Amino acid sequence: RTDGTIHSDEEGEYAELTRLMGSEPMRMEVDGDGKSSTVLNILDPVILRGGGRATQQSLLYTMAELAESRKLDRFERKAIEAAHLMVLREFESARRVPVLEDFVSRLHLVPDDHEFKGMPPRVREEFELAAWKTKFMFEELQSHSLAGLFDGETSKHVSLDTKLTTFDISALPEEGPSVSMVMAVGNAWLLGMLRNEPGWNTTMVAEEGWYLTRGSAGDLLQSNAKLSRALGLQIVTAFHHLSDIPRDSAAISLIQEAQTAHLFKQEQDDDMSEILRLFGLDPGNAEALKHLVPGEHFLKVGTRREIRVEHVRSELEKRFTDTDAGMNLKHVADE
Repeated sequence: RTDGTIHSDEEGEYAELTRLMGSEPMRMEVDGDGKSSTVLNILDPVILRGGGRATQQSLLYTMAELAESRKLDRFERKAIEAAHLMVLREFESARRVPVLEDFVSRLHLVPDDHEFKGMPPRVREEFELAAWKTKFMFEELQSHSLAGLFDGETSKHVSLDTKLTTFDISALPEEGPSVSMVMAVGNAWLLGMLRNEPGWNTTMVAEEGWYLTRGSAGDLLQSNAKLSRALGLQIVTAFHHLSDIPRDSAAISLIQEAQTAHLFKQEQDDDMSEILRLFGLDPGNAEALKHLVPGEHFLKVGTRREIRVEHVRSELEKRFTDTDAGMNLKHVADE
């Protein structure tokens, strides 16, 4: 079972392949109607079971930091942590699961919690300001850039019951936090499902790896990757320009930990330098890497020396993988 994340102008390029495998793509859409689009609940018990309270809090931190394009300060993080814990306690025996609105509606109440009664006046004032600022920020996200994506219970059609599960992000704007957040929440939800139903060998494919590694999303993915090994989850990502990723990013650590790397033609010297540095390639292959043709790449497995590979596809594989103009597999269905 594979979770693919893809881009195109109208519909994800794997839409037809997903239907051929017996399911519908799960369309992620800002301001979606909730019927044809998909909602993922950050406070879903599935995510809680997958990574515990820390994972849900990390998703809330990530949402805020992606929206603000900065790290949260200690007061903002404490307000989020306290409001999240307040929601979990209140809904422990409730008849419905908590949703993002339940969390947001409690942010401004945090400074009045008994835990913070003894705060010095100046510290309390700063904490109250942080709680209100954080509340306003989440309300703006719910109304604009993330509207309809996370503001409800997880859609009933979200499941891993078919051979291919696709989160279609083609309708999301490339700018802003929506793509990165969908990928982060989708990954956390997947881990929760696998922990709840262990025994599946699962592959998650994220073609736009850059979005998975933006800001604190990279820290979250790196943490989840450590959990995934025990759950039989393989993560496949594609990066186009390694030199664009800051060297202190968690994404770099994640890339270095990869056991298998497929290295395709590189035209820019700075990208070439990063590949040589990260994967320890034989310098003699650097020139060859510049002149690879479509269908050729270098395969690097663990610490073994890289080998040059020619990928020969069958006619059926060509139909599956030629997605430049979108998938069109109707004529394959009978084969």
